[in-house]
Amino acid sequence: MTYSLALQWTLDQSADHVLRVTKDLIRAATNDNVQPISLLACERFGATIAMCGATRSKIELLLRSQTQSTFITFLQAQVGFARHDSSVQLSKSLAGVNFLALAAALVSTTDTFEAGTALECMIEASASDKTLVPTAYHLKDLLDVLEPRLNKAGFFTTVLEWKEWWMSNEGTSVQERSYLVEHGETFPSVAGMQTIVAALRDVHRVGEATNVNFTARRGAPWLTAFIVWCIGTKPTIYDHVGQVLFQSDTHISVIYSNQAAFDREIRVELTHSFDNFVDVLSANLMHMQGENLSHLAAGMTTIPVYARHLLMSASMEDPQGIRYRALMEALPFALDRGRKCCFWAADTSDPYFRVTRGNAFPHKGIIADVMAKYLSLDRPVPLAELERGTRITDQPLVQLVLRHHDRDYNEGNNESDFKKVLTVVVADILALSLFNGSLESMLVYRASGIKPKQEKIYENFLVNLSLTSSALRNAQDVQAKDVVGWALMLAHHEIPTELKNSNWVASSYKGQVVFPKVFEDLLLNKVGYLELFCLPGVLTRAGQGKRSFSNLKGHMSDTLEHHQTSTKMMQTPITKSLNLFPEENLVWQVLSHQDCLSVGMGWSVNTQTLKPFRVLQSLKNALFTEACGHQLDSLLTSSVKNCIFQSPMHRNTKQTMSKNRDNIVLIPVRGHKGLQMLALGALAEQPTAEEVEQAEGDVDSATIERHIIINRGMCLNCLLDGCRTIACTYIIL
Repeated sequence: MTYSLALQWTLDQSADHVLRVTKDLIRAATNDNVQPISLLACERFGATIAMCGATRSKIELLLRSQTQSTFITFLQAQVGFARHDSSVQLSKSLAGVNFLALAAALVSTTDTFEAGTALECMIEASASDKTLVPTAYHLKDLLDVLEPRLNKAGFFTTVLEWKEWWMSNEGTSVQERSYLVEHGETFPSVAGMQTIVAALRDVHRVGEATNVNFTARRGAPWLTAFIVWCIGTKPTIYDHVGQVLFQSDTHISVIYSNQAAFDREIRVELTHSFDNFVDVLSANLMHMQGENLSHLAAGMTTIPVYARHLLMSASMEDPQGIRYRALMEALPFALDRGRKCCFWAADTSDPYFRVTRGNAFPHKGIIADVMAKYLSLDRPVPLAELERGTRITDQPLVQLVLRHHDRDYNEGNNESDFKKVLTVVVADILALSLFNGSLESMLVYRASGIKPKQEKIYENFLVNLSLTSSALRNAQDVQAKDVVGWALMLAHHEIPTELKNSNWVASSYKGQVVFPKVFEDLLLNKVGYLELFCLPGVLTRAGQGKRSFSNLKGHMSDTLEHHQTSTKMMQTPITKSLNLFPEENLVWQVLSHQDCLSVGMGWSVNTQTLKPFRVLQSLKNALFTEACGHQLDSLLTSSVKNCIFQSPMHRNTKQTMSKNRDNIVLIPVRGHKGLQMLALGALAEQPTAEEVEQAEGDVDSATIERHIIINRGMCLNCLLDGCRTIACTYIIL
C-alpha cells in the first residue's frame, strides 16, 4: 500500500486559517532562507512516519527549552535560536513533529547532504504528485537550519548506548564484541534508511503488516536505537543462535547474526497479515555501489558517553581491569604535568621581584572536577605531583601494563597503545577544563577510534609530554592555537586554517558557539586565561536580519603607526604608575562578509586594528606581579634612565624591538582593562610577509616572543628594579 503525500491545503479549512498558516510558513522559510515547498512537503511526509509519543514529546520539550538567548557584548551579537524559525513552524502539527523526530535521527547520524538525499527518496516514494517533491539540495538547506537544534535531541547518544548494550550482553561472544568495537557504529546507506523507515511505517499501520524481523550484524546498534526511537519500546532481540536476549510484546524483532553476509546489509522480513506472505527486503549498508564501503556514524554526544566509548576502543572500559586501573594511577600525575608544561615563561625567580607565570588552564580543583565528569567518577581525584626524579612510567601499574599487557593488546590493534590513550585522555580533560562553566550543557563530537585528525596538534601538544621527565623547554612547540584547536576539535569546530594564521575569534557549529572569555569580560587572569565560553544556539548579529554566521576571523590593519607617541606622553614625566588615556576606549570593529564576520581590535584614537587572537598568544609570555607592600601611587625614586612611555597601539617589529633592547618600555594604561588587553595584543610582534614565507606560512614560528610584565599592584620603583634584574623590556601598567 502506498501512502499519498498531499501537498495542498484541505478544502474544509477557513480562508483566515489558510492565510495565517501561509504567513507563518513564508516567514519561517524566508528567515531561514529555505524553500517553502520543502517545509510543506516535510510536514505532509511526517504524517506517514511511524513515530512514538515519547520521542515526539522529547522533540517538543527540546524546542520549548531553546528559548533563551545570550548577548555577546564585544561582537554586538546574539546567541540562541530564532522564535519563528522552520523548526518552530514544523512543531505546530503532529505531522511536523514526526518529521522533526526523523530528521533528528538522520542529522545525528550523517551529514546534512546525505540525510537530505535519504529524505528526498523517502518523500518521493510516498508522494502522489512527484512534481512537488523538493530536491536533496533544498532538503539539505532545511536540515542545515534544523541540525543545530536537533543535535540536542540525543539520538547519537542512544546509538552509542545501544552499542554498549550489545557489547556487554552475555549473548555476545568475545569475538563479536571486538567486531562491534570497530564496526558497531555503522549505519545504513540512503536506500537502506528508506527501507527501514518504510518497514516501520508498514508495521505501524493497522492491517498492513503483522511482523517485521530485522537481521543485522555491524548495523545492529544503530538499527536497535532507531527502532526504539520510532516505536518507543525495545523490540524482541535474539542472538546469533536464536536465544532470546530481550522479550518484547511488539511485532518487531532484531536478530543478531555473525555471518559475513550481514557486513553489507540488514535483512528486513515483513510478514503481511492478509495472506501471511513474507516479503524479504535488504537495507544496504554500503554507501557506494559496487564498493565494500560502509560508513560509521559520528555525531554529538555527552562527555561521559564520549569518554566511555573512547576507552572502549582501547579495551580500557572495565573499572576492574588492569589497564583502566593503570590509567587512573597515571592521570593525576599526567594532568598535573600537562597543566604545567603546556604554557610557560622563562625562569624569572628572584627573591626581591615577586612575579608569577600565568597558566592557560584553570586551578587544579577544576581540572579534577572535569576528570570526574569525564570518567563518571563518584568524586574528584586530586591532581598530584611526581616525586623528584620519577616518571609516570615508573608507577607500578603503568609499568606492568607497558611491559606485558600492552604488548598483548597491540597485536593487530594499534588503537590500544596505553601511552596513546593516556595522551588523548589528558588532552581531552585539559581542553574541556577550558569550558569551565559551560560543561553541563555542552556536547562533544565522537568519531570512531582514538587518534584525532589533527596530527600536528596530537604530536606537538601532548605526545610524551605527560609521560617523560623532559625539561619544560622541550614543550616549546605548544602554542595557544594548539590548545584552543584541541578544545574546538572536541566541539567539532574544525577551522585549522584560521588557527594556523592566528585568525580565530569565535565559531558557531553544531548548535554551539565558542569564543574566549577574555574577549567578553576583559579580565587578564593569571590562571585560566585561555578559558572559553560554549553557548547553545547559533550566532546572529543586529542589522543582519536572521542570517547566522559560522566563522569569525580576526583582521588587522595593513600598517600600524610606528610613532603614536602623543604630545601628552612626551611631556609627561615618568614619576609613578598612571593612565595617560582615560578618555579612550577599546573598540571592536566587526565587518560582515558573505559567509563570516571579520573582527578587529582597536581603540578610539584611530581606525587601526589588531587580530584579537594575538592577545591569547601574548599571554603565554606574560608575567604577573604581586603587590609589593608600597603605595601604588608612590613617586619614583630610582633612575628613569632608558625608560620610555609607549602607546598601547604601538606596532612592535624586529626593528623596534632591537631599538628598545636597552630600554624599559612603559605602557601607561593603569586600571583600564580594555587598553591593557589591546597593549598585550600589540606586543605580539607582527612578522613581515617575508618572514612568514620563510616559516612556511606559520605566523607563530615567525614571531619572536618577549616577556611582558602585567602589573597587579606593584609600585613603579619595584617594577623598574625588578625589570632591570631579569632584563625584561615591556611593562603594562
